[in-house]
Amino acid sequence: EFLMKKFTLLFVLTVLSLFASNVWAQNLIFVNVSDDVSIAQAETPYTLWYEVHRWGVKHGYSFSNSGREGSDGIDGEKPTGSMQPVTNISWRDAMVWCNAASERDSYTPVYMDGDKVLKSADTNKEGEGRAENATVNESANGYRLPTKAEWLLAARGGDEAASITTDIKISSWVAENSNNSTHEIKTRGGNLIGLYDMSGNVWEMVYDSWRVNNDHRLILGGSFKKNAADATIEAEDSVVASQSYNDVGFRLARNVK
Repeated sequence: EFLMKKFTLLFVLTVLSLFASNVWAQNLIFVNVSDDVSIAQAETPYTLWYEVHRWGVKHGYSFSNSGREGSDGIDGEKPTGSMQPVTNISWRDAMVWCNAASERDSYTPVYMDGDKVLKSADTNKEGEGRAENATVNESANGYRLPTKAEWLLAARGGDEAASITTDIKISSWVAENSNNSTHEIKTRGGNLIGLYDMSGNVWEMVYDSWRVNNDHRLILGGSFKKNAADATIEAEDSVVASQSYNDVGFRLARNVK
């Protein structure tokens, strides 16, 4: 009887492990948008955020926010199984999470704090945080935030000159159809190269500063709160690097080697 219980426990743990791995694999799909960069097919879901956040905390990473499942979840709670995008994290948190995810997957982290890997989303004065002043390891193969130029290229299907004629109210979650809430990723139509939610659902943080202001960072694409006219791929705004919002998330990029 003891051996049977032990076998059953091992079987359950194995299934759970495989499920977690499959969730990770299924939702971390990258699409090459140029010879130099690939972009995640979807916004980072809370399921992935939660898994890496927990791993990171156990391996020396620190975050200012624990993240939220979509716009209406409870911060830091276990995922419900929904594929809602992560929200209520800061730009600093996203930078640190990228490094934690990279290390977890045996890639070289991109963001450096001096001669060390950036591991802290600190509470320093705006513009003076470790994340804002991190350097970029250009040769690293880990996960990172896309730049504005990379994000726009991806949103245009890899063609800088492309014009987007899709009806936003059909292809995106915006104020007219969202019921004032985020929705699961990849539940609206993708663009020409199979990227989802480049407009609406959540604003997406990119690496770039807002104009010349180091403590504000650029967000692109609009969110579920915006009317369709204001949630195009050209839509942009800014966030304070240390602040979190329930309609702002991010998607990952990687260098193509």
